Amino acid sequence: MRKKNKKFILKPKKSIQNVNLSRPRLIDSFERDKKKYWLDKNENFDPILNSYLVKIFNKINSKFISSYPDSGFLHQKLSDHLKLKSNNIIFSYGSDGVIKSVFETFLNINDMVFHTNPTFAMYPIYSKIYAVKTIQINYKKNQITKKPYIDFNELLKLIDKYRPKLFCLPNPDSPTGTVLSNLQIRKILNHCLHTNTLVLIDEAYYPYYPNTNIDLVKKFENLIVARTFSKAWGLAGLRIGYAAAHSNIIKYLNKSKPMYEVGNYQLHFINLAINKYNQVLKSVERSNKSKLFFNEEMKKLNFTVLDTYANFTHVNFGEKKHKILKNLSNKFLFKDNFDHNSLKGFTRFTIGTEAVMKKLVLNIKKLSKNNE
Repeated sequence: MRKKNKKFILKPKKSIQNVNLSRPRLIDSFERDKKKYWLDKNENFDPILNSYLVKIFNKINSKFISSYPDSGFLHQKLSDHLKLKSNNIIFSYGSDGVIKSVFETFLNINDMVFHTNPTFAMYPIYSKIYAVKTIQINYKKNQITKKPYIDFNELLKLIDKYRPKLFCLPNPDSPTGTVLSNLQIRKILNHCLHTNTLVLIDEAYYPYYPNTNIDLVKKFENLIVARTFSKAWGLAGLRIGYAAAHSNIIKYLNKSKPMYEVGNYQLHFINLAINKYNQVLKSVERSNKSKLFFNEEMKKLNFTVLDTYANFTHVNFGEKKHKILKNLSNKFLFKDNFDHNSLKGFTRFTIGTEAVMKKLVLNIKKLSKNNE
């Protein structure tokens, strides 16, 4: 007589069992209300740029939908665009894919990782998934300007003390929208050479912030720059980005990559989109103009504004916050309720077109007067 099977016990690896590791379920996510203005996820909906991108759809040969991808042609095209060698680049599904690949390729259990706080949500999540030790570099608040900042000298001391395996630094960072200067980043890179630390500079918001460190991959063997086509390029739905780094780093990232980094359609789309890079830069100019307009209007209403180096801005509505946001939520989507002290009390708005930002300003003015 066959013995009754024991009850099956599912045992994922220990790091996945971490009760502090949680992710939203895709089944619970629903499409955003199309009747509202989407100013919540830092996407670029610039209709002028979009009109150029839409035309690309009709130019892509249908066989590229049905065939497996070969990315060599785009490696060469993008490396020429960036003035790098093709072996300094590897593609991924957005900059998120770069981050995961770096964790997967270079980190062992209990390795030390530095990341800023607050920052892009996936840094602490991947830290838990790959069971590394973390030290958070907390943003402080300037009591005069109210702007978040990193104590740079303290940061260098922490690097010397803990000698992390990896330091993750988005520049600009999100949600703070702050940056470190190119000189400061060079100091970090030199410092981290002595501590044998990899430095991941996340430039997801390039060229909203035009100062880049991508050319430094030619000089620093410990530098990885992550970029995405999701932000300024207005292609968040395509899920494609890339890493730029020394050829030795790319060699190891290549060993741990999936069979294909990204889809064939994405590769051929980006190949044509690069030809329209001047339109991306013009879109950035329009966004920066809209942001300046919005910020100035908020200051005229005596609201505190945290300007950023990205395509979003922060506003503190003070005592009027609850009523303003309650009414704005009927027409606009935005990000609120930042828990970290450096952003407490502020509401983040993605910068839309000038027309959208004017509508936002008119609504805020109306609600502000109604509160008086």
